[in-house]
Amino acid sequence: MSNIRVRRGVLASSLALALFAPSAFAQTSSTTSDNSQTNQQSTSSSNSQTSPQSTSTSGQPADQKNAAKLQTITVTGSMIPRVEIEGPAPVQIVTGEQIKAEGFTTLWEFLDSMPQFGQTQDPASWGATSVNARSVNLRNLGAGFSLLMIDGHRVVDYPQPLNAQSNFQNYNNLPTGMIDHIEILASGASSIYGSDAIAGVVNVILKKDYQGDDLQVTGGGATRGGRRYGDINFSGGKSGENWHIIYNAEKSNRTALWGADRPYQDSVSDAGYGAWSPADRMFGYQYDSASAIGISATNASGQYITPPAGSCSKFGNNFQLSQSHSVATQGNQITGVTDNGYYCSQPALFKDWVLTPGSRNNSGFVAGEYDFKNGLQLYASAALYDTVGISNTQLPVYVSPQFYDQTTGQVITAIDPQAMTNFFLGKQLGTNAAGLPIYAMNWQQWWNPITPQQYGTFAASGENTSTSWLDQAQFRVNGDLYKLPWVSEEPIGWAAVFEAAHNGFQLSPDPRGANGDTFQNPFDEYNTGGGTRQRFSFGTEFRMPILDTLTWTLSGRLDKYRDASSADVARTWGTGIEWRPIDSLLIRGTYGTNFKAPDMQAIYQTGSTEPQGDFIDPLQCIQAIKAGQTNSTWCSQVQRPPSQYYNLVTGGSRYLLPQTGHSWTYGFVWQIPGVDGLSFSTDYWHMGVDNSIEYLSQQTVLTDEAGCLTGLQANGTSGVQAYTAHIPGSAYCQMVEKMVTRNAAGLITEVQSGPINEASLYVSGIDASLDYKKATEYGNFRGSINYTNNLSYKQRVLANDPLLNTRYNQVASRVNWVADWNKDLWNVSVSGQRDGTLRSPGYGACETLANGTQPSLGDADCVVYNGHVPIWITWNSSVSYQLLQQVKLTFTVNNIFNKVAGIPYYAGGFEFVTTGQSADEYNGRELFLSVDWKID
Repeated sequence: MSNIRVRRGVLASSLALALFAPSAFAQTSSTTSDNSQTNQQSTSSSNSQTSPQSTSTSGQPADQKNAAKLQTITVTGSMIPRVEIEGPAPVQIVTGEQIKAEGFTTLWEFLDSMPQFGQTQDPASWGATSVNARSVNLRNLGAGFSLLMIDGHRVVDYPQPLNAQSNFQNYNNLPTGMIDHIEILASGASSIYGSDAIAGVVNVILKKDYQGDDLQVTGGGATRGGRRYGDINFSGGKSGENWHIIYNAEKSNRTALWGADRPYQDSVSDAGYGAWSPADRMFGYQYDSASAIGISATNASGQYITPPAGSCSKFGNNFQLSQSHSVATQGNQITGVTDNGYYCSQPALFKDWVLTPGSRNNSGFVAGEYDFKNGLQLYASAALYDTVGISNTQLPVYVSPQFYDQTTGQVITAIDPQAMTNFFLGKQLGTNAAGLPIYAMNWQQWWNPITPQQYGTFAASGENTSTSWLDQAQFRVNGDLYKLPWVSEEPIGWAAVFEAAHNGFQLSPDPRGANGDTFQNPFDEYNTGGGTRQRFSFGTEFRMPILDTLTWTLSGRLDKYRDASSADVARTWGTGIEWRPIDSLLIRGTYGTNFKAPDMQAIYQTGSTEPQGDFIDPLQCIQAIKAGQTNSTWCSQVQRPPSQYYNLVTGGSRYLLPQTGHSWTYGFVWQIPGVDGLSFSTDYWHMGVDNSIEYLSQQTVLTDEAGCLTGLQANGTSGVQAYTAHIPGSAYCQMVEKMVTRNAAGLITEVQSGPINEASLYVSGIDASLDYKKATEYGNFRGSINYTNNLSYKQRVLANDPLLNTRYNQVASRVNWVADWNKDLWNVSVSGQRDGTLRSPGYGACETLANGTQPSLGDADCVVYNGHVPIWITWNSSVSYQLLQQVKLTFTVNNIFNKVAGIPYYAGGFEFVTTGQSADEYNGRELFLSVDWKID
């Protein structure tokens, strides 16, 4: 295993026009900030101490509360300015200062700690194609089902696909030094924002009216080693009566966390003892595994050829001489041991693997806004990001597995990269009678280290480039219509938006990757594709005070798509209710339909054609069984003659439709009387998606084609049973039948495989938060506790499948808390996070016996394992001191008690720790020191 450094470059820009009706702010006082006139922005001045997951203003003095009622603000989830921060849908507002005070160095790290967010793909995982980027998993629906906006404007997709399949937005390159606050709407909002807003919206509001310059320098790292961090952030701004401009330049470096930095899990033998095989337990180590075999050669009988004396030690401590054994078992008894010979093993195989990725980031950002004072505003922004990511890869390609060595007269099995063939084997000298290539093996070079210069003679490098772009224009209008006669205060509010957008992407891998014999993408993939999309959208919203205590909101939106899919038009609508029976209590609820346009990766992925000769033909199998022919070869996976080969065509699909769903929420916010500054809120939420895009394998296509045509499914090689996955004649069956082409003899000539709309996923849960603020002569105090319980996680793959609740695969509950105190020159913050348990690896299987064998379920000696990963709790703290008028020092400790996750008993392979709870289970304690200099 080696490491790979991948560079990504993205240039993003946006331009928007906003037009507001003159009557829109008839109730706005002369002190209203410019933020109140920008869509999706709320005033930060009244929320500088707002805790995560709470937007209550109950902690403000009475005169400040009265002043707040004089101004209107626009909060994420609505296009209409309103007096109250709280609305029908729960929105969490968190300031940039709070994010830094709680010890988070990036926006992604902070969001990953929030209770509403689940774990995403670990960027260090094998074969990750987007190591520079970070996605979020809001409500556990997945990376592509939430929308990221900056100042209310949609952000361009990351150019590389997630898992080589789907689009997502990158939360890792936002200019953290320019964040004023973020607004998190964790419920569906497609009737306001359109595609992607199925799980919710994260709206990053940048600083406005910033005057002067600021330089912040931060350094630190993990006390256990690794993850060294350095950051230089320069930000500033200028403003006038009608305009403002802000700018930011940031350079940061986070080193990777290597396996060598955590020696308790740098070896295959660090796996949980339950994962040790009989041979491992008998001989006391796990080195004898395919992944740990470092340098070896085998003869024709499969025996290892013993390395010359001292060969393994020539590579330092990377390899050691080990003996291979095979242990034969019958049932739960060991029946024999075979000596396979000696080889050079890698005892610390994972020391050069990456546990958490590193990155080097350079970014620049500039944004400006001009107010024409007639309801028209001009906004523009541009950003440039350059990121180098460090993560795992694998050697690019391998030689033919067998060759004949004329120097020894033996058939040798090799597992070396193709590029090294000439170096170690020399030129091919011919072919023997068995058809194997003949080489004269250079054993001197094989068993000895090579120099960097020698490696350079056969090393190959390449570059995969990718681009994505988004050009969008937006026209917004809002205002007051009229006031119902029986309502004493607010009139009916109205807003509308028209949007036009053009976006696209292009994947341009190294062209040599198409020929795997000489060069291959380090992720062992060759992803190509590209395409464009046009979108035209119109949305409208009404906010109607029906009574002085009751407000009803209604919204609708139409999105028209022009691309190569069948998306065409998506229509969504939403409604919400706010009831304030008393001043301190808000009862609220929402309902809405949502959608996500088909992933452009799924539409435009370049097709490829590969011949297939080793396959099962379910249709021919069923026909043979019905004709009385048992054990037909069509029912078995066997190599066919060339005359029966067919072409497998894979790529994007032009038949994809929008992924649709619905969501609803209901709950209340209560400013508890008698305790000034104390508020409590709780909301139930339910949301999900139907006809989600899944990638059909060729075997699924063939099985469903046979079932749709015959109504039957093969049961082994001699029987059939009813096919129930889909209804014959249904739209799915008509589609899958077209994906298989047969000739007149009924033989397959072509199978199409790729993405289709079919899966469903729905989630539900409860959010709750408790918030308290208190100003005293001893300083200002603030505390909050935020809780999410994921009640259900129901999914199905096929339309006729039941919705199965697989909540046990997710963290059931997450809690975070924070307590702040500030007075004069000091500011102290203490925060923490708790993640619930998960099922351990091996859950539901039989426990292994003392000799390493494992019974089967139903055996007399089977004891079912029901272990769980322990609850995960960490604490963080930061202390800030205003050293000089323009200089502030901040010391931050993350994971105060230096906690790292343990290795579960049945965990095997790399990354033994179950990474479903927190992203920092390997890191341990981290210390940071920051110096902030206000230059102006």
